[in-house]
Amino acid sequence: MRYRLSTLCILSAVISVATLPTALAAQTNGDGEDSEPIIIGQRTSIHSAVLNEGRPVLIYTPPGYDQSSDRYPVLYLLDGDGHFHHASGVTQFLSNNNRAPAMIVVGVPNLTQNGRTRDLTPPITLADTANPFPAAGGAGDFLRFLTDELQPWVESRYRTQPFDILVGHSFGGLFATYALMENPDAFQAYLSISPSLWWDQQQFVAKAATMFDEDTEVRSWLYMTMGNEGGAMLAGAWSLAGILETSAPESFRWAWNHMPDEDHGSVPHRSLYDGLEWIFEGWNLPNLFALGMSEGGEEWVEIEKHYSELSDRFGIEARVPEQRVNQIGYALLGNQRVDDAIRVFERNTKLYPGSANVYDSLGDAYDAACRWEEAKDNYGRAYRMAVEQSHANTDVYKGNLDRLTEKLASGSECEASSAR
Repeated sequence: MRYRLSTLCILSAVISVATLPTALAAQTNGDGEDSEPIIIGQRTSIHSAVLNEGRPVLIYTPPGYDQSSDRYPVLYLLDGDGHFHHASGVTQFLSNNNRAPAMIVVGVPNLTQNGRTRDLTPPITLADTANPFPAAGGAGDFLRFLTDELQPWVESRYRTQPFDILVGHSFGGLFATYALMENPDAFQAYLSISPSLWWDQQQFVAKAATMFDEDTEVRSWLYMTMGNEGGAMLAGAWSLAGILETSAPESFRWAWNHMPDEDHGSVPHRSLYDGLEWIFEGWNLPNLFALGMSEGGEEWVEIEKHYSELSDRFGIEARVPEQRVNQIGYALLGNQRVDDAIRVFERNTKLYPGSANVYDSLGDAYDAACRWEEAKDNYGRAYRMAVEQSHANTDVYKGNLDRLTEKLASGSECEASSAR
Protein backbone atom coordinates (compact mmCIF):
# COMPACT_ATOMS: atom_id res chain seq x y z
CA MET A 1 0.00 0.00 0.00
CA ARG A 2 1.26 3.49 -0.81
CA TYR A 3 1.99 5.84 2.06
CA ARG A 4 -0.38 8.76 1.92
CA LEU A 5 0.23 12.15 3.51
CA SER A 6 -2.78 11.76 5.76
CA THR A 7 -1.44 8.45 7.06
CA LEU A 8 1.94 9.97 7.84
CA CYS A 9 0.35 12.79 9.82
CA ILE A 10 -1.89 10.68 12.06
CA LEU A 11 -0.76 10.54 15.69
CA SER A 12 -1.03 7.05 17.02
CA ALA A 13 -1.20 7.01 20.80
CA VAL A 14 -4.41 7.22 22.84
CA ILE A 15 -5.26 9.85 25.43
CA SER A 16 -8.39 10.16 27.52
CA VAL A 17 -10.58 12.93 26.18
CA ALA A 18 -11.07 14.11 29.76
CA THR A 19 -7.41 15.11 29.96
CA LEU A 20 -7.34 16.99 26.66
CA PRO A 21 -7.66 20.73 26.26
CA THR A 22 -11.07 21.75 24.96
CA ALA A 23 -9.72 22.37 21.46
CA LEU A 24 -8.61 18.75 21.20
CA ALA A 25 -11.75 17.08 22.51
CA ALA A 26 -14.47 15.66 20.25
CA GLN A 27 -16.44 18.51 18.68
CA THR A 28 -19.26 18.97 16.21
CA ASN A 29 -18.88 20.83 12.96
CA GLY A 30 -21.24 23.42 11.56
CA ASP A 31 -23.56 20.75 10.16
CA GLY A 32 -23.95 19.12 13.56
CA GLU A 33 -21.93 16.06 12.58
CA ASP A 34 -19.56 14.53 15.10
CA SER A 35 -15.88 14.93 14.35
CA GLU A 36 -13.07 12.71 15.56
CA PRO A 37 -10.71 13.78 18.36
CA ILE A 38 -7.10 14.58 17.57
CA ILE A 39 -5.04 12.09 19.56
CA ILE A 40 -1.54 12.93 20.75
CA GLY A 41 -0.68 10.63 23.64
CA GLN A 42 -1.56 8.77 26.78
CA ARG A 43 -1.78 10.01 30.36
CA THR A 44 -0.84 7.48 33.03
CA SER A 45 0.92 7.50 36.40
CA ILE A 46 3.68 5.86 38.40
CA HIS A 47 4.13 5.65 42.15
CA SER A 48 7.55 6.83 43.28
CA ALA A 49 9.01 5.22 46.37
CA VAL A 50 11.89 7.72 46.23
CA LEU A 51 9.57 10.75 46.31
CA ASN A 52 6.82 8.98 48.28
CA GLU A 53 4.10 10.18 45.91
CA GLY A 54 2.28 9.32 42.74
CA ARG A 55 3.53 11.06 39.57
CA PRO A 56 1.56 11.60 36.36
CA VAL A 57 3.32 10.66 33.14
CA LEU A 58 2.47 11.68 29.57
CA ILE A 59 3.47 9.24 26.82
CA TYR A 60 3.68 9.87 23.07
CA THR A 61 4.50 6.99 20.74
CA PRO A 62 5.33 7.50 17.04
CA PRO A 63 2.76 6.81 14.29
CA GLY A 64 2.55 3.08 13.57
CA TYR A 65 3.93 2.09 16.97
CA ASP A 66 1.12 -0.38 17.65
CA GLN A 67 1.47 -1.99 14.21
CA SER A 68 5.21 -2.60 14.39
CA SER A 69 7.91 -4.19 16.51
CA ASP A 70 10.33 -1.27 16.15
CA ARG A 71 12.26 0.18 19.09
CA TYR A 72 12.77 3.90 19.64
CA PRO A 73 14.99 6.40 21.48
CA VAL A 74 13.22 8.15 24.36
CA LEU A 75 12.97 11.88 25.03
CA TYR A 76 12.31 12.68 28.70
CA LEU A 77 10.60 16.05 28.97
CA LEU A 78 10.60 18.07 32.21
CA ASP A 79 7.66 20.43 32.75
CA GLY A 80 5.85 17.89 30.62
CA ASP A 81 2.42 19.43 31.10
CA GLY A 82 3.62 22.67 29.49
CA HIS A 83 5.68 21.25 26.62
CA PHE A 84 4.22 17.85 25.72
CA HIS A 85 2.10 19.06 22.80
CA HIS A 86 4.77 20.95 20.88
CA ALA A 87 7.55 18.48 21.76
CA SER A 88 5.69 15.48 20.35
CA GLY A 89 4.96 17.49 17.21
CA VAL A 90 8.62 18.48 16.79
CA THR A 91 9.82 14.89 17.11
CA GLN A 92 7.26 13.67 14.60
CA PHE A 93 8.08 16.46 12.13
CA LEU A 94 11.82 15.80 12.30
CA SER A 95 11.42 12.04 11.86
CA ASN A 96 8.95 12.45 8.99
CA ASN A 97 11.56 14.56 7.23
CA ASN A 98 14.35 12.12 8.12
CA ARG A 99 16.20 14.67 10.25
CA ALA A 100 16.10 12.48 13.35
CA PRO A 101 14.83 9.05 14.32
CA ALA A 102 11.26 8.62 15.44
CA MET A 103 11.18 8.62 19.21
CA ILE A 104 8.98 8.12 22.25
CA VAL A 105 8.29 11.26 24.30
CA VAL A 106 7.83 10.90 28.08
CA GLY A 107 6.46 14.06 29.65
CA VAL A 108 7.00 14.51 33.40
CA PRO A 109 4.46 17.06 34.73
CA ASN A 110 4.86 18.96 37.98
CA LEU A 111 2.49 18.38 40.88
CA THR A 112 2.61 21.97 42.18
CA GLN A 113 4.74 25.07 41.72
CA ASN A 114 6.49 24.40 45.03
CA GLY A 115 6.92 20.79 43.97
CA ARG A 116 8.55 21.98 40.76
CA THR A 117 11.03 24.11 42.72
CA ARG A 118 11.74 21.19 45.05
CA ASP A 119 12.33 18.71 42.23
CA LEU A 120 14.36 20.79 39.80
CA THR A 121 16.79 22.68 42.04
CA PRO A 122 20.05 21.44 43.58
CA PRO A 123 20.72 21.99 47.29
CA ILE A 124 21.55 25.54 48.28
CA THR A 125 25.00 26.14 49.76
CA LEU A 126 24.81 29.92 50.32
CA ALA A 127 22.24 30.77 52.96
CA ASP A 128 21.22 34.17 51.60
CA THR A 129 19.61 32.58 48.55
CA ALA A 130 17.36 30.26 50.58
CA ASN A 131 14.55 32.62 51.63
CA PRO A 132 12.80 33.02 48.24
CA PHE A 133 12.78 29.24 47.70
CA PRO A 134 11.99 27.41 50.94
CA ALA A 135 11.08 24.20 49.07
CA ALA A 136 14.33 24.07 47.11
CA GLY A 137 17.03 21.43 47.00
CA GLY A 138 15.39 18.14 46.00
CA ALA A 139 17.16 17.61 42.68
CA GLY A 140 19.08 14.60 44.01
CA ASP A 141 15.90 12.69 44.88
CA PHE A 142 14.23 13.71 41.64
CA LEU A 143 17.22 12.46 39.64
CA ARG A 144 16.97 9.13 41.48
CA PHE A 145 13.27 9.00 40.60
CA LEU A 146 14.09 9.48 36.92
CA THR A 147 16.98 7.01 36.75
CA ASP A 148 15.95 4.35 39.27
CA GLU A 149 12.20 4.34 38.75
CA LEU A 150 10.90 6.14 35.66
CA GLN A 151 13.47 4.95 33.11
CA PRO A 152 13.13 1.26 34.12
CA TRP A 153 9.33 1.67 34.15
CA VAL A 154 9.32 3.06 30.61
CA GLU A 155 11.77 0.44 29.35
CA SER A 156 9.65 -2.39 30.76
CA ARG A 157 6.46 -1.15 29.08
CA TYR A 158 7.61 0.34 25.79
CA ARG A 159 9.96 -0.75 23.02
CA THR A 160 12.96 1.48 23.59
CA GLN A 161 16.47 1.84 22.22
CA PRO A 162 19.42 2.72 24.48
CA PHE A 163 19.47 6.43 23.65
CA ASP A 164 17.73 8.74 26.12
CA ILE A 165 17.52 12.53 25.90
CA LEU A 166 16.69 14.78 28.88
CA VAL A 167 15.11 18.15 28.07
CA GLY A 168 14.58 20.92 30.61
CA HIS A 169 13.71 24.62 30.49
CA SER A 170 14.50 27.31 33.09
CA PHE A 171 14.68 25.45 36.42
CA GLY A 172 14.36 22.36 34.21
CA GLY A 173 17.44 23.51 32.30
CA LEU A 174 19.25 23.90 35.61
CA PHE A 175 18.21 20.36 36.51
CA ALA A 176 19.33 18.95 33.13
CA THR A 177 22.76 20.48 33.70
CA TYR A 178 22.80 19.15 37.27
CA ALA A 179 21.92 15.64 36.03
CA LEU A 180 24.73 15.81 33.50
CA MET A 181 27.27 16.73 36.15
CA GLU A 182 26.01 14.24 38.75
CA ASN A 183 25.48 11.26 36.43
CA PRO A 184 26.57 11.92 32.83
CA ASP A 185 25.73 8.37 31.75
CA ALA A 186 22.10 8.56 32.94
CA PHE A 187 21.10 10.09 29.59
CA GLN A 188 22.97 10.11 26.32
CA ALA A 189 22.05 13.72 25.51
CA TYR A 190 20.94 16.78 27.49
CA LEU A 191 19.06 19.86 26.26
CA SER A 192 19.42 22.71 28.73
CA ILE A 193 17.10 25.53 27.61
CA SER A 194 17.53 28.96 29.23
CA PRO A 195 18.88 27.27 32.37
CA SER A 196 18.69 29.12 35.68
CA LEU A 197 22.43 28.84 36.24
CA TRP A 198 22.36 31.92 38.46
CA TRP A 199 21.18 29.49 41.13
CA ASP A 200 23.13 29.56 44.38
CA GLN A 201 25.22 32.47 43.06
CA GLN A 202 26.65 30.20 40.35
CA GLN A 203 28.18 27.86 42.91
CA PHE A 204 26.78 25.02 40.87
CA VAL A 205 28.39 26.30 37.67
CA ALA A 206 31.75 26.49 39.39
CA LYS A 207 31.59 22.74 39.99
CA ALA A 208 31.67 22.19 36.23
CA ALA A 209 35.35 23.06 36.28
CA THR A 210 36.04 19.78 38.05
CA MET A 211 33.45 17.71 36.21
CA PHE A 212 35.94 16.17 33.83
CA ASP A 213 38.72 15.61 36.37
CA GLU A 214 37.34 12.22 37.40
CA ASP A 215 36.13 11.17 33.95
CA THR A 216 38.16 12.43 31.02
CA GLU A 217 36.13 10.48 28.45
CA VAL A 218 32.56 11.64 29.08
CA ARG A 219 30.63 10.83 25.89
CA SER A 220 27.39 12.72 26.47
CA TRP A 221 25.89 15.48 24.32
CA LEU A 222 24.91 18.89 25.77
CA TYR A 223 22.99 21.53 23.83
CA MET A 224 22.47 24.74 25.83
CA THR A 225 20.51 27.82 24.77
CA MET A 226 19.49 31.16 26.20
CA GLY A 227 16.80 33.58 25.04
CA ASN A 228 16.94 37.35 25.41
CA GLU A 229 17.37 37.09 29.19
CA GLY A 230 20.26 39.16 30.39
CA GLY A 231 21.83 39.70 33.79
CA ALA A 232 22.52 36.66 35.95
CA MET A 233 20.65 34.29 33.59
CA LEU A 234 22.93 35.05 30.64
CA ALA A 235 26.01 35.36 32.84
CA GLY A 236 25.53 31.84 34.21
CA ALA A 237 25.25 30.36 30.74
CA TRP A 238 28.31 32.23 29.49
CA SER A 239 30.25 31.06 32.55
CA LEU A 240 29.40 27.42 31.90
CA ALA A 241 30.21 27.77 28.19
CA GLY A 242 33.61 29.23 29.10
CA ILE A 243 34.35 26.32 31.45
CA LEU A 244 33.38 23.79 28.79
CA GLU A 245 35.51 25.59 26.23
CA THR A 246 38.63 25.10 28.33
CA SER A 247 37.87 21.86 30.19
CA ALA A 248 35.66 19.57 28.09
CA PRO A 249 37.41 16.58 26.49
CA GLU A 250 36.99 15.79 22.81
CA SER A 251 34.69 12.90 23.68
CA PHE A 252 32.15 15.37 25.14
CA ARG A 253 30.11 17.02 22.39
CA TRP A 254 28.51 20.31 23.34
CA ALA A 255 27.10 23.49 21.83
CA TRP A 256 25.97 26.83 23.22
CA ASN A 257 23.45 28.92 21.27
CA HIS A 258 22.38 32.41 22.32
CA MET A 259 18.96 33.26 20.81
CA PRO A 260 18.39 36.99 21.46
CA ASP A 261 15.28 37.04 19.25
CA GLU A 262 13.53 34.57 21.57
CA ASP A 263 12.17 35.37 25.03
CA HIS A 264 11.94 33.05 28.01
CA GLY A 265 8.55 31.76 26.90
CA SER A 266 9.29 31.22 23.21
CA VAL A 267 12.80 29.78 23.45
CA PRO A 268 11.81 26.16 24.32
CA HIS A 269 10.21 25.37 20.97
CA ARG A 270 13.05 26.61 18.80
CA SER A 271 15.66 25.17 21.16
CA LEU A 272 14.07 21.72 21.04
CA TYR A 273 13.94 21.71 17.24
CA ASP A 274 17.47 23.04 16.82
CA GLY A 275 18.83 20.88 19.61
CA LEU A 276 17.47 17.63 18.18
CA GLU A 277 18.79 18.57 14.74
CA TRP A 278 22.18 19.24 16.32
CA ILE A 279 22.22 15.96 18.24
CA PHE A 280 21.27 13.99 15.14
CA GLU A 281 23.39 15.99 12.72
CA GLY A 282 24.10 13.87 9.67
CA TRP A 283 21.06 11.64 10.18
CA ASN A 284 19.60 12.66 6.85
CA LEU A 285 21.00 11.19 3.64
CA PRO A 286 20.20 13.93 1.11
CA ASN A 287 20.55 11.75 -2.00
CA LEU A 288 18.73 8.76 -0.53
CA PHE A 289 16.04 8.75 -3.20
CA ALA A 290 18.51 8.96 -6.08
CA LEU A 291 20.64 6.18 -4.61
CA GLY A 292 17.59 4.00 -4.13
CA MET A 293 16.55 4.50 -7.75
CA SER A 294 19.89 3.21 -9.05
CA GLU A 295 19.91 0.59 -11.80
CA GLY A 296 19.80 -2.89 -10.31
CA GLY A 297 20.02 -1.43 -6.81
CA GLU A 298 23.80 -1.05 -7.04
CA GLU A 299 23.89 2.11 -4.91
CA TRP A 300 22.01 0.59 -1.98
CA VAL A 301 25.42 -0.32 -0.56
CA GLU A 302 25.93 3.41 0.18
CA ILE A 303 22.53 3.65 1.88
CA GLU A 304 23.31 0.65 4.05
CA LYS A 305 26.72 2.07 4.93
CA HIS A 306 25.13 5.37 6.00
CA TYR A 307 22.71 3.69 8.40
CA SER A 308 25.39 1.35 9.69
CA GLU A 309 27.51 4.38 10.59
CA LEU A 310 24.53 5.99 12.33
CA SER A 311 24.01 2.80 14.33
CA ASP A 312 27.63 2.86 15.47
CA ARG A 313 27.57 6.57 16.29
CA PHE A 314 24.41 6.53 18.41
CA GLY A 315 24.54 2.98 19.73
CA ILE A 316 21.12 2.15 18.34
CA GLU A 317 19.72 0.20 15.41
CA ALA A 318 19.29 2.77 12.64
CA ARG A 319 17.49 1.74 9.46
CA VAL A 320 16.33 3.53 6.34
CA PRO A 321 12.71 4.52 7.11
CA GLU A 322 10.09 2.08 5.89
CA GLN A 323 8.08 4.79 4.14
CA ARG A 324 11.17 6.03 2.26
CA VAL A 325 11.82 2.56 0.89
CA ASN A 326 8.16 2.32 -0.08
CA GLN A 327 8.30 5.65 -1.89
CA ILE A 328 11.32 4.49 -3.88
CA GLY A 329 9.59 1.21 -4.76
CA TYR A 330 6.46 2.92 -6.05
CA ALA A 331 8.53 5.44 -8.01
CA LEU A 332 10.24 2.49 -9.72
CA LEU A 333 6.87 0.93 -10.46
CA GLY A 334 5.68 4.23 -11.89
CA ASN A 335 8.69 4.19 -14.22
CA GLN A 336 7.82 0.59 -15.20
CA ARG A 337 11.04 -0.71 -13.62
CA VAL A 338 9.21 -3.63 -12.11
CA ASP A 339 12.19 -5.88 -11.39
CA ASP A 340 13.97 -3.07 -9.54
CA ALA A 341 10.75 -2.28 -7.64
CA ILE A 342 10.45 -5.91 -6.55
CA ARG A 343 14.02 -5.83 -5.23
CA VAL A 344 13.27 -2.68 -3.24
CA PHE A 345 10.03 -4.01 -1.77
CA GLU A 346 11.69 -7.32 -0.92
CA ARG A 347 14.39 -5.34 0.87
CA ASN A 348 11.68 -3.60 2.91
CA THR A 349 10.26 -6.93 4.08
CA LYS A 350 13.73 -7.82 5.39
CA LEU A 351 14.09 -4.45 7.12
CA TYR A 352 10.57 -4.41 8.59
CA PRO A 353 9.27 -7.98 8.86
CA GLY A 354 6.70 -6.93 11.45
CA SER A 355 4.97 -4.45 9.14
CA ALA A 356 1.84 -5.55 7.28
CA ASN A 357 2.25 -2.72 4.82
CA VAL A 358 5.55 -3.92 3.37
CA TYR A 359 3.97 -7.22 2.28
CA ASP A 360 1.01 -5.44 0.74
CA SER A 361 3.41 -3.26 -1.24
CA LEU A 362 5.44 -6.27 -2.38
CA GLY A 363 2.15 -7.78 -3.50
CA ASP A 364 1.57 -4.72 -5.71
CA ALA A 365 4.95 -5.25 -7.37
CA TYR A 366 4.36 -8.97 -7.93
CA ASP A 367 0.93 -8.12 -9.34
CA ALA A 368 2.53 -5.73 -11.85
CA ALA A 369 4.99 -8.47 -12.85
CA CYS A 370 2.14 -11.00 -13.42
CA ARG A 371 3.51 -13.10 -10.56
CA TRP A 372 0.00 -13.45 -9.23
CA GLU A 373 0.45 -16.38 -6.88
CA GLU A 374 3.26 -14.52 -5.10
CA ALA A 375 1.13 -11.37 -5.10
CA LYS A 376 -1.73 -13.28 -3.48
CA ASP A 377 0.60 -14.79 -0.87
CA ASN A 378 1.88 -11.35 0.14
CA TYR A 379 -1.55 -9.72 0.14
CA GLY A 380 -2.73 -12.59 2.33
CA ARG A 381 0.16 -12.15 4.73
CA ALA A 382 -0.48 -8.41 4.96
CA TYR A 383 -4.17 -9.02 5.69
CA ARG A 384 -3.54 -11.64 8.37
CA MET A 385 -0.97 -9.44 10.12
CA ALA A 386 -3.33 -6.46 9.94
CA VAL A 387 -6.12 -8.43 11.59
CA GLU A 388 -3.78 -9.44 14.43
CA GLN A 389 -2.62 -5.83 14.83
CA SER A 390 -6.06 -4.19 14.44
CA HIS A 391 -4.44 -2.18 11.66
CA ALA A 392 -6.23 0.86 10.25
CA ASN A 393 -5.72 -0.45 6.69
CA THR A 394 -7.10 -3.94 7.27
CA ASP A 395 -9.99 -3.41 4.84
CA VAL A 396 -7.60 -2.16 2.15
CA TYR A 397 -5.39 -5.22 2.48
CA LYS A 398 -8.42 -7.51 2.37
CA GLY A 399 -9.59 -5.74 -0.79
CA ASN A 400 -6.26 -6.43 -2.49
CA LEU A 401 -6.36 -10.06 -1.43
CA ASP A 402 -9.92 -10.49 -2.71
CA ARG A 403 -9.04 -8.80 -6.01
CA LEU A 404 -6.08 -11.13 -6.62
CA THR A 405 -8.08 -14.18 -5.61
CA GLU A 406 -10.79 -13.29 -8.13
CA LYS A 407 -8.20 -12.58 -10.80
CA LEU A 408 -6.63 -16.00 -10.35
CA ALA A 409 -10.03 -17.73 -10.36
CA SER A 410 -11.06 -16.01 -13.59
CA GLY A 411 -8.11 -17.36 -15.56
CA SER A 412 -7.38 -13.90 -16.92
CA GLU A 413 -4.33 -13.35 -19.09
CA CYS A 414 -1.76 -10.94 -17.76
CA GLU A 415 0.44 -8.47 -19.60
CA ALA A 416 3.27 -7.51 -17.31
CA SER A 417 4.51 -3.94 -17.19
CA SER A 418 7.82 -3.39 -18.92
CA ALA A 419 10.55 -4.55 -16.57
CA ARG A 420 14.27 -3.99 -16.65
